Amino acid sequence: MPNKIVNIEPQKRNKERFNIYLDSGEVLGINSYILVKHKLAINKELSQESLQNIVLEENLELCKQKAFDLISRRPRSENEIEQKLKTFLFKRVKKKELKNKIIKEVFKTLKKYDYLDDKKFAKWIVEQRKAQLKGPLYIKRDLLFKGIDKEIIKEVLEQVSFKEEIEKAFEKILKKTRKEKDLYK
Repeated sequence: MPNKIVNIEPQKRNKERFNIYLDSGEVLGINSYILVKHKLAINKELSQESLQNIVLEENLELCKQKAFDLISRRPRSENEIEQKLKTFLFKRVKKKELKNKIIKEVFKTLKKYDYLDDKKFAKWIVEQRKAQLKGPLYIKRDLLFKGIDKEIIKEVLEQVSFKEEIEKAFEKILKKTRKEKDLYK
């Protein structure tokens, strides 16, 4: 049974998005890009299949935006992005296959623009943690927690020297033991 669009209104909080009211009583929130792409207008009839495609496309666009927002704050691993998107899609999409399809498409886009690369991310984390004077075991645990493959972790950690960090830690220990000796005099 085709669904007929009875009204289209811009959303109150975000003028880039529109509410599409169907004769069945259903309301869809979509962005202006999809509205124009599908030439949606009042009194246009939509088949169930085209309606599902519009909803799928809308969720894909929302997920891309969510992923770009996450990456704009700091680099992320594939696992981190996947978990965030699954949480985001939890109430929006019921079928697991559709969730996986959307996430694959988002990954394809992110990789196309070189925003998602676990190896680069692992190197970035190593540099960040080294600056915080964290040791190799701490960094390895952190990378595993973020879902980085063990082979990538091994490769990245082999390329890094922790000699400076060990020397700084040794100096701190010496300084602290000297202070303690001074207290007992």
